[in-house]
Amino acid sequence: MTIPKVAYFSMEMAIDQTLSTYAGGLGFLAGSHMQSAGHLGVPMVGVCMFWSYGYYDQRINSEGTVEVAYVRKHYDFLTDPGIIVNVKIFGRDVKVKAFRLEPETFG
Repeated sequence: MTIPKVAYFSMEMAIDQTLSTYAGGLGFLAGSHMQSAGHLGVPMVGVCMFWSYGYYDQRINSEGTVEVAYVRKHYDFLTDPGIIVNVKIFGRDVKVKAFRLEPETFG
């Protein structure tokens, strides 16, 4: 029997805490699916949204209140395969760029 190649699409994917691509349950579920596929040797690629600023960061300021900060994320561990496609969103062309996370990065 041949194992099918699978592409898993999810808006969020919890691969590692240092990669801000998730906020909760959906992301953890997708990340668990990716981890299980890896352990089972299933050839699967995960595709998710990746925002330059990720999810916001929360900090406690000197007055003890929560402060929200939108900080641009830089991920030196991602590689750029040079793939850019145009996607039409509400009638406008939006450029979408692909980045690759090597499986060995987080095990």
